[in-house]
Amino acid sequence: MSAGHEHGDVKALTESRLLIAFALTGSFMVIEFIGGYLTESLALISDAMHMMTDAFALLLALIAIHAGRKAAHLFRTYG
Repeated sequence: MSAGHEHGDVKALTESRLLIAFALTGSFMVIEFIGGYLTESLALISDAMHMMTDAFALLLALIAIHAGRKAAHLFRTYG
């Protein structure tokens, strides 16, 4: 009895989802910052800055995925 369980191309799916999350977070951050600036709302501006840290974390994850795909070579065997 063999139960097949396949996840497909999870790596590409993960990267595309992170990219979408980064784009959405960055877009909402800019919109929220502009709205906070125009309405002089410190709450909106501070939330936009909080979203900036979230966007940075997503960007860092994307960079880590990209760095993890590099092939190992003579001087850097870890990739």
